[in-house]
Parts: sequence; C-alpha cells; structure tokens
Amino acid sequence: MKHLILIVSLFITFINIGYSQTDNDKAKAYYLEAVKAYESGNYSKAISNLIEVEKTLGSTNARVLHLKVKAYYAKGDYSNAKASLDQFSNYSDSAAENIKNEVYSYIVKVDTKLKEQRAAIKRQHEKDSIDDVIRRDKALKARQAAIKKAEIDFMNAIDEQLKHAYFNNENEYLWSISYNNKAGFIDQYGNVAIPLDFDYTTNFKQGLAWVKKNGKDGAIDKNGNIVIPFRDYKSVRSFSDNGWALEQLD
Repeated sequence: MKHLILIVSLFITFINIGYSQTDNDKAKAYYLEAVKAYESGNYSKAISNLIEVEKTLGSTNARVLHLKVKAYYAKGDYSNAKASLDQFSNYSDSAAENIKNEVYSYIVKVDTKLKEQRAAIKRQHEKDSIDDVIRRDKALKARQAAIKKAEIDFMNAIDEQLKHAYFNNENEYLWSISYNNKAGFIDQYGNVAIPLDFDYTTNFKQGLAWVKKNGKDGAIDKNGNIVIPFRDYKSVRSFSDNGWALEQLD
C-alpha cells in the first residue's frame, strides 16, 4: 500500500513538473519573439507577446516589464510606459543591475513625454477655443450682414412703392404694399403700419380692407384687428360708401 501511495505521489509530481516546464518553455518562446519584434521595430507585436508571457506565467517579472517599458515608449504610448515603470518598482529587487539602470533611465524620459503631451493637449484645447470664438464671431457677423441687407432691401422696396402711393382719408392714410410674396400696409412716411402677414391685401375703404391669408378671405380695420373672420368666401367686393361689402359664402 505504501508503495502504491509513493508511486501515485511521484506520478503527480512528474505531471506538475511537466506542466511547469511546458509553461516556462511557452513563456520563454513568447519572450524571445517579443525581443525579435522589438528589435525589428514592431512594438505592438512585442507588447502583444509580452502580455502572452504574463498570461502564461500568471504573473510578470522584471525582465518582462523592462522590455514593456521600452516597447511602450518606442511606440509613443507613454501612459502605459509609465504604468509599466510603476509596476517595475515591485520587482526591482530581483532585477539585474544593468536592467534596473536602463529602466530607471526611462523615468525622466517618460515623465518629460507625458508633460509634453499634456502641454500639447492644452494648447490644442486653447486653439480650439479660439477657433470656436472666431467661427462664432464670423457666423454672427454673417447673420448681422444678412439681416442688414434684408432690411436695406425691404426699405428700398418700400421707397419704390411709395412713389406710386397716395394717402387720404378714404384709405385711412395707409397703403397696401407687397414684398417677398407677403402683403401689409405702410403709412405716408414709409413706416410699416400693419405687418406683412398676409398673402394679399386691398387698400382701405370705409375703414376696412379685404385681406387674404392661407387662402382665405377676411377683413381688418386700420389697427390690424380682424373684423370679418377668415373664411372660404366664394367672392368678395369692395366696401361701399355705407360701410357694407357684398359677399357670397361658399
């Protein structure tokens, strides 16, 4: 019985040693591939192989972290280089002197690059902010220019229509004008008395004027108040002297 237990124990030990040797061999193979990749300038492949080494071993070591620091730095990934440097401090006691010295030489270099990156990001943010201000200012000026041009065009249109207008008691000293497919009323000085909110307008008579809006006819007074509601009238006629209009409902 004792011989059987001894044989089983030895068998289990040999199995464990075999697995351990297999993992170590696999880790060593990936590490050598990482070295080759680093020396050929394929830093991403080197890092990938080093991560595989750590997965295989279930941990890391000073030699792996040494090469990770160098590969991340060469790749320009200074944040991960800094993380590997910080991690290396936990394994520095087991590292060879030449490895420690080389890794320590990266501390200042990595910190310098990180500071440069932060400064570059800050400058870019400042530039973006300035560019945003410039673009907003440009857009504002463009809108102001467009509004000013529209106002000038509108005033020119009023001046042109004033040339043909006449004002008296009969039309309440208001004149129907149209601009950009909209109609309203101006006074004798060219001021907009009733906004151009209508599709069509007639001049005032007997204190009322027919207007059309959204395809429907109605009548307003000189203050722009609706006197006859907008409806689908079949036909409308001008107001007579006694203040009545002839109309037919559709």
